[in-house]
Amino acid sequence: MVHAPTICLEGTNDPSYRPFTEDGEFPGDHTESEKESMDKKIAELEKLEMDLATRYGMVDCGEIDSVEIFDEAKFRAFSDLQFMSDAKQMDELEKLRYRRTMSLSGV
Repeated sequence: MVHAPTICLEGTNDPSYRPFTEDGEFPGDHTESEKESMDKKIAELEKLEMDLATRYGMVDCGEIDSVEIFDEAKFRAFSDLQFMSDAKQMDELEKLRYRRTMSLSGV
């Protein structure tokens, strides 16, 4: 006999329920000060991203490809641990951009 899965909503007592985000927040649940803080951190990491793009020779007519830069940072981190910090920061930038997009869309 096949049983349909149980669907539980947040606030239930089901211990197996976990929100779909790793930090337990829903993407749209941010205050204005949290959004400002997120935007500030994104701006800082975008400066690093541009520095990495320049260092990696990946700037084309002033444009950069964030995915390519993140991939290169990961490749370098796996090749030499001294680059691990760059890869972690680019990972953080990707996650923050996603969270910002979700909070702006109200999802």
